[in-house]
Amino acid sequence: MSGEEKKPKIGRKGPAWDRTILLADDDAALRDVMRKALRDNYRILDAPNGTDALRMAQKYLPDLILLDVNMPEMNGDEV
Repeated sequence: MSGEEKKPKIGRKGPAWDRTILLADDDAALRDVMRKALRDNYRILDAPNGTDALRMAQKYLPDLILLDVNMPEMNGDEV
């Protein structure tokens, strides 16, 4: 992200609304599919690269991180 951190994309309330999932993938279409599949039941955070994923994980402490291994800036193994 260019300088400023964007607000995380957060889904609607559901039975597991107190659970947060961080989606980290450089493929925007894949993140969108996963977000749509999970948003009714979980709070969803969205990161386009490993650097942003690490920053968001430290800030929001998600319950689960779905992390792509092959990403720019910082790969999944480094995160």
